[in-house]
Amino acid sequence: MENRNSFFDKVERKLRQLGDIPINPTILPLGLSDAGYMRIGLSMLETCDAIYMLSNWENSKGATIEYNYARYLN
Repeated sequence: MENRNSFFDKVERKLRQLGDIPINPTILPLGLSDAGYMRIGLSMLETCDAIYMLSNWENSKGATIEYNYARYLN
């Protein structure tokens, strides 16, 4: 997704303005493996009480895993 980080940042700002405390996975350092990002991302997700899915998330293998894990956590 082109300009992915700037789009995530824009959504993060909007959620903050609404009074939420977003946890943005794009803050992670570059250079990790996909599995490394997923392990950290799922750990981050465990601290959340809601998940906000961006449009076209269904096309992302990682977002699909995150969505299913969030449902599992209820």
